[in-house]
Amino acid sequence: MLRIISFLALFRAGLAAYYVVAPAGNFSTTEAYCQSMGLHLVSIHNVLDNTAVQVFAESKYIPNFWIGMSGTSGKYFSWTDGSALDYFNWAPGFPTYDPCVVEGSDGLWKTTNCGATYFGICLKAQPKCDFGWTQLAETSQCYLPGQAATHDDALAACRKMYARLTSIHTKSENDFIMALAPPSPVQQQCNPEAPYGIWTGGMAMNGYDSWADGTAFSYPNLYGNGDPSSGAIYLAAEPGCPDFGKWRVTPSKTLTLSYVCKKNPM
Repeated sequence: MLRIISFLALFRAGLAAYYVVAPAGNFSTTEAYCQSMGLHLVSIHNVLDNTAVQVFAESKYIPNFWIGMSGTSGKYFSWTDGSALDYFNWAPGFPTYDPCVVEGSDGLWKTTNCGATYFGICLKAQPKCDFGWTQLAETSQCYLPGQAATHDDALAACRKMYARLTSIHTKSENDFIMALAPPSPVQQQCNPEAPYGIWTGGMAMNGYDSWADGTAFSYPNLYGNGDPSSGAIYLAAEPGCPDFGKWRVTPSKTLTLSYVCKKNPM
Protein backbone atom coordinates (compact mmCIF):
# COMPACT_ATOMS: atom_id res chain seq x y z
CA MET A 1 0.00 0.00 0.00
CA LEU A 2 1.31 3.44 -0.93
CA ARG A 3 1.83 5.96 1.83
CA ILE A 4 3.50 9.27 2.58
CA ILE A 5 6.85 8.55 4.23
CA SER A 6 8.43 11.99 4.44
CA PHE A 7 7.79 15.63 3.77
CA LEU A 8 9.69 18.88 3.72
CA ALA A 9 8.44 22.45 3.39
CA LEU A 10 10.49 24.58 1.03
CA PHE A 11 10.22 28.12 -0.28
CA ARG A 12 9.32 27.97 -3.94
CA ALA A 13 7.84 31.31 -5.00
CA GLY A 14 6.03 31.07 -1.68
CA LEU A 15 5.53 28.16 0.66
CA ALA A 16 5.24 24.70 -0.87
CA ALA A 17 5.65 21.22 0.56
CA TYR A 18 7.06 18.09 -1.08
CA TYR A 19 5.94 14.62 -0.01
CA VAL A 20 7.61 11.29 -0.84
CA VAL A 21 5.24 8.46 -1.76
CA ALA A 22 6.48 4.92 -1.12
CA PRO A 23 6.92 2.10 -1.89
CA ALA A 24 7.63 2.50 -5.60
CA GLY A 25 4.54 2.36 -7.79
CA ASN A 26 3.52 3.00 -11.38
CA PHE A 27 2.62 6.47 -12.62
CA SER A 28 -1.17 6.29 -12.44
CA THR A 29 -1.23 4.61 -9.02
CA THR A 30 1.19 7.14 -7.57
CA GLU A 31 -0.70 10.12 -9.02
CA ALA A 32 -3.98 8.67 -7.73
CA TYR A 33 -2.48 8.40 -4.27
CA CYS A 34 -1.30 12.01 -4.42
CA GLN A 35 -4.83 13.05 -5.43
CA SER A 36 -6.32 11.09 -2.53
CA MET A 37 -4.31 13.41 -0.26
CA GLY A 38 -5.50 16.51 -2.11
CA LEU A 39 -2.15 16.78 -3.94
CA HIS A 40 -0.61 15.99 -7.34
CA LEU A 41 2.70 14.62 -8.52
CA VAL A 42 5.09 17.56 -8.54
CA SER A 43 4.98 20.10 -11.37
CA ILE A 44 8.12 22.10 -12.17
CA HIS A 45 8.15 25.57 -13.72
CA ASN A 46 11.69 26.93 -13.55
CA VAL A 47 15.25 25.97 -12.65
CA LEU A 48 14.73 26.91 -9.00
CA ASP A 49 11.75 24.53 -8.74
CA ASN A 50 13.76 21.79 -10.42
CA THR A 51 16.75 22.25 -8.13
CA ALA A 52 14.54 22.34 -5.02
CA VAL A 53 12.86 19.03 -5.77
CA GLN A 54 16.16 17.46 -6.89
CA VAL A 55 17.85 18.42 -3.61
CA PHE A 56 14.86 17.18 -1.63
CA ALA A 57 14.92 13.78 -3.40
CA GLU A 58 18.67 13.51 -2.90
CA SER A 59 18.23 14.15 0.83
CA LYS A 60 15.87 11.15 0.94
CA TYR A 61 18.24 8.94 -1.13
CA ILE A 62 15.80 8.70 -4.03
CA PRO A 63 17.72 8.38 -7.32
CA ASN A 64 14.73 8.55 -9.71
CA PHE A 65 11.15 9.65 -9.09
CA TRP A 66 7.91 10.36 -10.88
CA ILE A 67 7.07 13.97 -11.69
CA GLY A 68 3.58 14.95 -12.76
CA MET A 69 4.24 15.18 -16.50
CA SER A 70 2.90 12.82 -19.14
CA GLY A 71 2.30 13.01 -22.87
CA THR A 72 1.66 11.08 -26.07
CA SER A 73 4.06 10.13 -28.86
CA GLY A 74 6.93 11.98 -27.22
CA LYS A 75 5.05 15.29 -27.30
CA TYR A 76 1.78 16.92 -26.21
CA PHE A 77 2.92 16.88 -22.59
CA SER A 78 0.89 18.24 -19.68
CA TRP A 79 1.05 18.46 -15.89
CA THR A 80 -1.41 16.48 -13.81
CA ASP A 81 -2.22 19.58 -11.74
CA GLY A 82 -3.23 21.50 -14.88
CA SER A 83 -0.55 24.18 -14.46
CA ALA A 84 1.26 25.85 -17.34
CA LEU A 85 3.79 23.88 -19.36
CA ASP A 86 6.51 26.53 -19.26
CA TYR A 87 9.76 24.69 -18.46
CA PHE A 88 11.58 21.51 -19.58
CA ASN A 89 14.86 19.92 -18.49
CA TRP A 90 15.28 16.87 -20.72
CA ALA A 91 18.30 14.59 -20.54
CA PRO A 92 20.17 14.19 -23.85
CA GLY A 93 18.21 11.98 -26.25
CA PHE A 94 14.86 12.64 -24.57
CA PRO A 95 11.92 12.78 -24.85
CA THR A 96 11.28 9.43 -26.50
CA TYR A 97 7.88 7.96 -27.38
CA ASP A 98 7.31 6.74 -23.82
CA PRO A 99 4.53 8.81 -22.25
CA CYS A 100 5.52 9.33 -18.58
CA VAL A 101 8.41 11.25 -17.03
CA VAL A 102 10.88 10.68 -14.20
CA GLU A 103 13.53 13.01 -12.83
CA GLY A 104 16.94 11.62 -11.94
CA SER A 105 19.45 12.53 -9.27
CA ASP A 106 21.15 14.78 -11.84
CA GLY A 107 17.96 16.84 -12.17
CA LEU A 108 17.42 15.76 -15.78
CA TRP A 109 14.10 14.38 -17.05
CA LYS A 110 13.58 11.15 -18.95
CA THR A 111 10.49 9.66 -20.50
CA THR A 112 9.68 6.09 -19.49
CA ASN A 113 6.92 3.49 -19.58
CA CYS A 114 4.06 4.50 -17.29
CA GLY A 115 3.96 0.96 -15.90
CA ALA A 116 7.49 1.21 -14.50
CA THR A 117 7.76 1.58 -10.74
CA TYR A 118 9.39 4.54 -9.01
CA PHE A 119 8.94 6.56 -5.87
CA GLY A 120 6.76 9.61 -6.37
CA ILE A 121 7.02 13.15 -5.06
CA CYS A 122 3.75 14.97 -4.49
CA LEU A 123 3.50 18.73 -4.29
CA LYS A 124 1.27 20.82 -2.09
CA ALA A 125 1.43 24.10 -3.95
CA GLN A 126 1.20 27.64 -2.70
CA PRO A 127 -2.40 28.85 -2.29
CA LYS A 128 -3.50 31.29 -4.98
CA CYS A 129 -5.10 34.71 -4.87
CA ASP A 130 -8.61 35.33 -6.11
CA PHE A 131 -8.99 36.69 -9.64
CA GLY A 132 -8.00 40.35 -9.82
CA TRP A 133 -5.91 40.28 -6.65
CA THR A 134 -2.10 40.62 -6.77
CA GLN A 135 0.20 38.43 -4.70
CA LEU A 136 3.42 39.79 -3.19
CA ALA A 137 6.06 37.05 -2.97
CA GLU A 138 7.65 38.58 0.13
CA THR A 139 4.47 38.22 2.19
CA SER A 140 2.54 35.59 0.16
CA GLN A 141 -0.49 37.82 0.81
CA CYS A 142 -3.08 39.02 -1.73
CA TYR A 143 -3.79 42.71 -2.39
CA LEU A 144 -6.56 44.59 -4.19
CA PRO A 145 -6.69 48.38 -4.71
CA GLY A 146 -9.89 50.36 -4.42
CA GLN A 147 -11.03 53.77 -5.62
CA ALA A 148 -11.63 56.85 -3.48
CA ALA A 149 -13.59 56.20 -0.29
CA THR A 150 -13.78 57.41 3.28
CA HIS A 151 -11.83 55.39 5.81
CA ASP A 152 -15.00 53.77 7.20
CA ASP A 153 -16.25 52.89 3.71
CA ALA A 154 -12.85 51.43 2.78
CA LEU A 155 -12.88 49.28 5.93
CA ALA A 156 -16.36 48.02 5.06
CA ALA A 157 -15.44 47.31 1.42
CA CYS A 158 -12.49 45.17 2.49
CA ARG A 159 -14.55 43.27 5.06
CA LYS A 160 -17.11 42.37 2.38
CA MET A 161 -14.29 40.58 0.55
CA TYR A 162 -13.11 38.79 3.73
CA ALA A 163 -10.09 41.10 3.83
CA ARG A 164 -8.76 43.99 5.90
CA LEU A 165 -7.31 47.34 4.99
CA THR A 166 -3.65 46.64 4.42
CA SER A 167 -1.03 46.47 7.10
CA ILE A 168 2.57 47.29 6.10
CA HIS A 169 5.63 45.64 7.60
CA THR A 170 8.60 46.45 5.36
CA LYS A 171 9.78 49.18 3.00
CA SER A 172 9.34 46.87 0.03
CA GLU A 173 5.71 46.21 1.01
CA ASN A 174 5.24 49.97 1.43
CA ASP A 175 6.62 50.56 -2.08
CA PHE A 176 4.44 47.76 -3.46
CA ILE A 177 1.30 49.36 -1.98
CA MET A 178 2.16 52.71 -3.57
CA ALA A 179 2.70 51.08 -6.97
CA LEU A 180 -0.51 49.06 -6.71
CA ALA A 181 -2.90 51.87 -5.78
CA PRO A 182 -4.54 54.05 -8.47
CA PRO A 183 -2.29 56.79 -9.87
CA SER A 184 -2.24 60.28 -8.40
CA PRO A 185 -4.84 62.72 -9.71
CA VAL A 186 -4.01 66.35 -10.45
CA GLN A 187 -1.34 67.54 -8.04
CA GLN A 188 -2.73 68.93 -4.80
CA GLN A 189 0.44 70.95 -4.19
CA CYS A 190 1.29 69.02 -1.01
CA ASN A 191 -1.77 70.32 0.81
CA PRO A 192 -2.32 68.28 4.01
CA GLU A 193 -5.95 69.45 4.04
CA ALA A 194 -6.56 67.80 0.66
CA PRO A 195 -3.89 65.09 0.38
CA TYR A 196 -3.40 62.35 -2.14
CA GLY A 197 -2.81 59.10 -0.32
CA ILE A 198 -3.84 55.50 0.31
CA TRP A 199 -5.81 54.33 3.32
CA THR A 200 -4.10 51.64 5.36
CA GLY A 201 -5.50 49.58 8.21
CA GLY A 202 -3.43 51.54 10.71
CA MET A 203 -4.93 53.46 13.61
CA ALA A 204 -3.17 55.85 15.99
CA MET A 205 -4.59 56.31 19.48
CA ASN A 206 -2.66 58.75 21.66
CA GLY A 207 0.69 57.26 20.75
CA TYR A 208 -0.49 53.65 20.52
CA ASP A 209 -0.44 52.42 16.92
CA SER A 210 -2.13 49.25 15.66
CA TRP A 211 -3.20 47.43 12.49
CA ALA A 212 -6.77 46.36 11.75
CA ASP A 213 -5.62 42.82 10.94
CA GLY A 214 -4.04 42.39 14.39
CA THR A 215 -0.46 42.06 13.16
CA ALA A 216 2.41 43.75 14.98
CA PHE A 217 3.17 47.40 14.27
CA SER A 218 6.73 46.43 13.44
CA TYR A 219 7.76 48.90 10.73
CA PRO A 220 7.46 52.47 12.08
CA ASN A 221 7.08 54.83 9.14
CA LEU A 222 5.02 57.71 10.56
CA TYR A 223 5.80 61.16 9.21
CA GLY A 224 5.08 62.99 12.47
CA ASN A 225 5.69 66.71 12.04
CA GLY A 226 2.53 68.00 13.68
CA ASP A 227 0.12 65.18 12.81
CA PRO A 228 -2.63 64.54 15.38
CA SER A 229 -1.95 61.83 17.97
CA SER A 230 -5.13 59.93 17.11
CA GLY A 231 -6.83 59.00 13.85
CA ALA A 232 -6.64 56.78 10.80
CA ILE A 233 -3.29 56.24 9.09
CA TYR A 234 -2.85 56.80 5.37
CA LEU A 235 0.18 56.38 3.12
CA ALA A 236 1.12 59.72 1.57
CA ALA A 237 1.58 59.12 -2.15
CA GLU A 238 1.91 62.48 -3.86
CA PRO A 239 5.27 62.57 -5.68
CA GLY A 240 7.50 65.51 -4.87
CA CYS A 241 6.04 66.17 -1.44
CA PRO A 242 8.22 65.86 1.69
CA ASP A 243 5.93 63.20 3.16
CA PHE A 244 5.96 61.00 0.03
CA GLY A 245 6.07 57.34 1.08
CA LYS A 246 5.47 58.17 4.74
CA TRP A 247 2.38 57.57 6.86
CA ARG A 248 0.16 60.41 8.00
CA VAL A 249 -2.54 60.50 10.67
CA THR A 250 -5.91 62.16 10.12
CA PRO A 251 -9.03 62.30 12.29
CA SER A 252 -11.17 63.18 9.27
CA LYS A 253 -14.34 61.13 8.71
CA THR A 254 -15.03 62.68 5.30
CA LEU A 255 -11.61 62.55 3.59
CA THR A 256 -11.72 60.24 0.56
CA LEU A 257 -8.60 58.38 -0.54
CA SER A 258 -7.83 55.27 -2.53
CA TYR A 259 -7.21 52.15 -0.45
CA VAL A 260 -5.73 48.65 -0.59
CA CYS A 261 -7.30 45.51 0.88
CA LYS A 262 -5.13 42.59 2.00
CA LYS A 263 -5.97 38.94 2.73
CA ASN A 264 -4.61 35.42 2.80
CA PRO A 265 -4.54 33.38 -0.43
CA MET A 266 -7.07 30.59 -0.78
